[in-house]
Amino acid sequence: MSFRKQFESFIQQNDFKSAESLLAEDIFSVEDMMDDLSEEEASFLESHWSAIQTGEQIVTPIEVLTRISCYLKFKPDSKLVDLGSGHGHPAFIFGLLNPSLEIIGYEIVKEKVIGASNTAKKLELKNVEFIEQDLSNESFKLQPADYYYLYNPANEEILARLVKKIIEISKTSANEICVISAGGKDLDYLRDSSEFSEDTSLELIGISIFSSKSN
Repeated sequence: MSFRKQFESFIQQNDFKSAESLLAEDIFSVEDMMDDLSEEEASFLESHWSAIQTGEQIVTPIEVLTRISCYLKFKPDSKLVDLGSGHGHPAFIFGLLNPSLEIIGYEIVKEKVIGASNTAKKLELKNVEFIEQDLSNESFKLQPADYYYLYNPANEEILARLVKKIIEISKTSANEICVISAGGKDLDYLRDSSEFSEDTSLELIGISIFSSKSN
């Protein structure tokens, strides 16, 4: 049985523990690569909040991601941008369950981009792409999307800047924009915005959904 079919089978059976175990090997390989970071590289990544962390510290449980996908029912032929995509689990689940959803994951850590890209290839996900990107870079241009996924992607200063960019995009977008927040300071920034309204239906699993108001 192929890697993809094994993974799909576990998801269909709600055997999330086995699904996560299947992905664990790739996470371990990323951890091994990150063991070789220089002190300067590690210090730089630590300044970007969770970038230096690996494994279960930063991975959203597959069960939670599956519930998000079932609840949102992603629109066909839409786009999702994952800011700080880490090991790539949101992209894997959303991409697998929604084949027409285009997903782009931005991640500052090269080793995580390599690991996630390898896993996406094994899962045969042609609708998923991971890009190495420093989100704090002033030249970074956030592309318009229908959905944005945030899970503590950066420190407060960078996060405030990212949320501001999302809000600016929402003001000129003809479509509703949805922000999926897995907790963190972004909740406060979005709650303070008059451009978005909050849906707390998934708050028991630590997820808040923010939708832009119609223009």
